[in-house]
Amino acid sequence: DEKRHAERFMDAYCRLTGKKYQPGPARPSSICDYEQSLKERIMEETNAYEEYGRKYQDLCDPCLRRMFWDARTDEAQHAMRIPILLHEMGADCYPEKERCSITGV
Repeated sequence: DEKRHAERFMDAYCRLTGKKYQPGPARPSSICDYEQSLKERIMEETNAYEEYGRKYQDLCDPCLRRMFWDARTDEAQHAMRIPILLHEMGADCYPEKERCSITGV
C-alpha cells in the first residue's frame, strides 16, 4: 500500500508541476523492539489518516480528492490491523492502567 501511495503522489506531483519528483535516498531501518515498533506504527498510521483526511477536505480537484481518500482509507485499515499483530504475539496495545471495561467494573 505504501509503495502505491508513493507512486500515486509522485504521479500527481508530476501532473501538477511538470517535473518528475526525485525523492532522496531511503534511510535504512532497523527494528530493535518489534512490539514497540508496532505500537509506534499505530500512531503513525492514525496521524497519516488524519492528515490525508484534512487534505481531502481542502481540495476541489476530484482526482486529487480520490487519491487522498484512498490513501486515508488504507491508513485506517493499517491502524486497525496492527493491533491484531500485537494480539497474536501476546502483547497488549495499551498499558494496564489505560484499559477500562464497557461495564465500568
